[in-house]
Amino acid sequence: MPLGGLHVVVTRPEGQADALIERLDALGATVLHAPTIRIADPPSYTALDTALRHLPCYDWVVWTSANGVTRSFARLEMLGLDPGLWRACRRAVIGGATARALASFGYSADLVPPEAVAESLCDALIVAGVGADSRLLLPQPVTSRDVLATGLRAAGAVVDVAPAYQTEPNIEAAENMRRWLAAGRIDCALVTSPSTVRGLLELLDRDLEMLRRIPLACIGPVTADAVRALGIDPAIVATEHTNDGLVAALIDHWKGARV
Repeated sequence: MPLGGLHVVVTRPEGQADALIERLDALGATVLHAPTIRIADPPSYTALDTALRHLPCYDWVVWTSANGVTRSFARLEMLGLDPGLWRACRRAVIGGATARALASFGYSADLVPPEAVAESLCDALIVAGVGADSRLLLPQPVTSRDVLATGLRAAGAVVDVAPAYQTEPNIEAAENMRRWLAAGRIDCALVTSPSTVRGLLELLDRDLEMLRRIPLACIGPVTADAVRALGIDPAIVATEHTNDGLVAALIDHWKGARV
C-alpha cells in the first residue's frame, strides 16, 4: 500500500473531509481527523442579502470556495427568492471542488481557471471579457485575500464583496491533537487553506515549537505561504491544487522517506 504505515492528520472541517479520508484510507494510511476550523455565519448578512435581492444586476457571480457556494444558495432560499435567479448571471468558480458544490445545486460553472488560485481566476475572468462596465458579486469568507477583487477592479470592473461565512478555530479537536502528538502518532498533517493552518496553531495553544514538530503538507502555494508566514517550511506543497494532487504529493514524499 503506497501510504501503509503513515499516520496523517486531516484538518478539513466536519462534512468536508469524507472524500479525502476515504482516499487516504484506501491507500493504507492511518487517518486522524482533527477538523481545525468550523464554518460559521458572518457577523452580518446585510451585504450578501442586498446583493442577492439584486442578482440580475450582476454579470458574474464568482465563488472562491465550496462553502461560499453552499452559503449563498442557502441564503437565497432563506430570503424566499427564486432559485432560478442564478441563471441571470454567469458563474465562475476557483476550482473543481467549488464546481462540484455548484453542480450539487443543479448549476454548471461557466468558467473554471487553469489553476485553483485567485490570480489564475482573475486572469481567466479578464480573458473572458470582464472589464469596464462589468459588475461582479464575490460571496467570500469574512477574512480572505483581496487579490481577486483588487485585480478585477484594476481591470475596470465593479466588484461587490459580500461576506457569506467565517471560519472559527474548532477548539474541541485540541485534546485529540495533543494526545496524538504525545503518543508520537503524527507523521504528517494535511492543510488545505490558510484558515486550517491558523486553526491548527490555535489547537496547539499557539505553540509554534509544537507546530514545527508536525510535517505539514499544503494543498497549494497560498496555504504554503500561510505556513511560511509562521516561520515554518512546509514539508510538501502539491503541484496540482486539489485533493488528488495533495495525495499524489504525499505518496511521492512518503515513498522517498522510506527509501
